[in-house]
Amino acid sequence: MPVDLVMIGGDFQAVRNERDLLSMNVPAKYREMHDFHKYYSGESTAPYLTIIIGGNHESSGYMQELYYGGWLAPNIYYLGAAGVVNYKGLRIGGISGIYNQRSYKTGHHERLPYDNSTIRSVYHVRAHDVMKASLIDNGIDIFMSHDWPAGIEHFGNTKKLLDQKKHFRIDVKNGTLGSPPAMELLKRLKPAQWLSAHLHCKFVATVDHEKLEAANGATKQRSSPEIKNPDEIVLDELEDTNHETGEIDISEDIDSGETGEIDISEDVKGETDIDANTTHDEATPVIAKKPLAKKTDFLALDKCLPKRQFIERLDIDHEPTSDGLQYDPEWLSIVRCTNHLFTRSHALHQAHPRTLDELQALRKMVKDDYAWVKENIVDKGKLDIPNNFVQTAPVYTGADIHNVSQQKQLPKYKNPQTEQFLRMLDVPNKL
Repeated sequence: MPVDLVMIGGDFQAVRNERDLLSMNVPAKYREMHDFHKYYSGESTAPYLTIIIGGNHESSGYMQELYYGGWLAPNIYYLGAAGVVNYKGLRIGGISGIYNQRSYKTGHHERLPYDNSTIRSVYHVRAHDVMKASLIDNGIDIFMSHDWPAGIEHFGNTKKLLDQKKHFRIDVKNGTLGSPPAMELLKRLKPAQWLSAHLHCKFVATVDHEKLEAANGATKQRSSPEIKNPDEIVLDELEDTNHETGEIDISEDIDSGETGEIDISEDVKGETDIDANTTHDEATPVIAKKPLAKKTDFLALDKCLPKRQFIERLDIDHEPTSDGLQYDPEWLSIVRCTNHLFTRSHALHQAHPRTLDELQALRKMVKDDYAWVKENIVDKGKLDIPNNFVQTAPVYTGADIHNVSQQKQLPKYKNPQTEQFLRMLDVPNKL
């Protein structure tokens, strides 16, 4: 069967030229040009439409140009820090980066040239982008995150995972493996399929949302609640006298400090209840409702190396609509109504809704903005994402990358795609 779409869950790199290597957080010995520069320059064209999210090994300067998403090269589309698009009837969303508790509530303060700290924090997931994704009310077919949702290991074959990755054992036992905000989004959005990467192994799981919510209700009565899969294996049953113990060393997989204490029985730390229900005003136009999935199938894949399980074919039943890649009306409404909350401050973010009333008010703003999106974009036939890729940085000319450390990082470039997107939504560019 033909391939319609390729999805990549991060660490895509998107290195345009040798100086882009300096804005990517990898040791010098791993700086390589690989093939992306050929797609960027036009020497090659991606054979399939490709949708990607960012991970923790990216050309971060380029990713920041396209914070709201856009074409990294012809036929290669980046969802941005967070985003939702539609393709042939499939609703596809994602959030880029990895979780770090220290950076989570700060603004997108990083600016070129990056220093030893900001070259790492630039790819950390922010509460602002999770908040935007939590406002999605309609069903998602596929959602992507680079790191795994916290606790997802208990919804699959935990024993097999720990046999394969023994150094996960301490994190799994302590409940510190994965991203708490990603799990909160999985519980809230209930997508049919969730795709991840980052931990360099293949893992499958299924989250039954009815069972999970039942477990949620039971554990909320405890003094120290935590959500557990009702079908989960007790980890102590997996102990044996021969397993390896000691310090965890997964520095090649996760940066130190990327994980924090997990409490997946509450909503995202510092945020309000993102599972609140709202009702629609009959006078407000409403996008056609796509139901939430009763179960979420989770799939994580390995590194892209020989003899590793890094690729999987998914056959997804859906109702085909348009042929091309389209903006998602609900997501456009969310971006438009939350743009004023975006900040580049290093300070902790204080502008997000913190009470149920404030959250309800924000949800009403999304509905109000959908009326504007429908009138100015949907009804005018402007949902098709334009093929407006533009080279912003110089193309690679074959320079010796071994001397790249003696050069400076690339300057900040304004990307016309970002400016065009924000003009379409009639909101200011705060980047």
